[in-house]
Amino acid sequence: MRVSRWIDGTVTVSVAAAPEKLHRFLSLIARAGLPVWDIRRREGRLWFSLSAREAARLRPLARRSRVRPHFCRKEGLPFCRKWALRRQGLLWGALAGWALVAWLSGCIWQIRVTGCQGLSENQVLAAAREEGVFPGCRLSQVDLDSAARAMQTRLPKAGWITVNTQGCLAEICLSERTEPQPAQEETPCNLVAECSGVIESISVLEGVAVVPAGSVVEKGQLLVSGVQQNRDGSFHLVHARAIIQARTRYTLAAQAPAQTQELRYTGEKTERARLLFFSFPIPLTLRAVPQGWYVRRSGGQSVPLLQGDTPLFLQWEQYRPVERVQKEQSRQEMEAQAENRLLLQALRELDGCTVLGSQSADTWTQTGLIREKVYECRQKIGVEQEILLH
Repeated sequence: MRVSRWIDGTVTVSVAAAPEKLHRFLSLIARAGLPVWDIRRREGRLWFSLSAREAARLRPLARRSRVRPHFCRKEGLPFCRKWALRRQGLLWGALAGWALVAWLSGCIWQIRVTGCQGLSENQVLAAAREEGVFPGCRLSQVDLDSAARAMQTRLPKAGWITVNTQGCLAEICLSERTEPQPAQEETPCNLVAECSGVIESISVLEGVAVVPAGSVVEKGQLLVSGVQQNRDGSFHLVHARAIIQARTRYTLAAQAPAQTQELRYTGEKTERARLLFFSFPIPLTLRAVPQGWYVRRSGGQSVPLLQGDTPLFLQWEQYRPVERVQKEQSRQEMEAQAENRLLLQALRELDGCTVLGSQSADTWTQTGLIREKVYECRQKIGVEQEILLH
């Protein structure tokens, strides 16, 4: 009843008159069939309530009773609507606030990563951003299952990844791959020389040594055999194992040209920045990208607010114009360049070797310097070679 009265609107009427006039007024109201309630009478004054739509029918009854009713209180939806129409700013503000809250509730505002051990949270968050999962993205525009599969492709160390949501919180759960321990190989095999050298020491764990210490061996030569003879004269196959140390020699060469090209800065750097708000770019600078050759640096970071992530992401770029120029190198520069190139080759090709000494020889030509260096090394040269049974 109260709800229906609030929807229709309620008017509280106050009437002050002589008792006989009030009595006549109430009689006319009852005869007219007007629904009234909360009738109160005290000290020559009458109060009652009725529906707002029936208030207009009181005027002829009041004239016949010679009384003057006063509307002292108005309640209900019709009067709230009139109040809201007089204050449209509040109405539109409330509607805009409701729409904003409804829209923002469909976004991801916080991302939590669990299960990281070797991987860092920044790596996982960067992969998630590449797949469209970042603070401020719309849940309806992101396929979380597809994003999780794509993130697993971007992060080879991750065994599995899943993205769960709870309200505006996205939780990235992952489990990293564990490298399986290599199984003990029992396939019959021999040990052969990985490269040429002089055997310094040989310690056989399984198999039969074919060459003694101090022997000169060539690449691919048999060192330890996986064929063992039994006491009864028969043979059986084993997986040969041994620690074989040998002195080896490697010759590396590198060239340093007499003329080289280098990049030279030709002007001031140009900086550009933009702000990503819900993935919408907002330019912060109006500078254009320079023409010609340039060196570009870029970066970005989230804009934190109240110790939490926000849909604001700041991106910046720097451009430095450059030009290519020919430069004549001095003898010292060519020697340093050749030495650096030899060092890089040695790090790549002499992996696992202990360098005991080196000798270098330089050859100068019209085009530059050719430096050859001979490295004396110590290394383990035994590699497995499977015994094929026919």
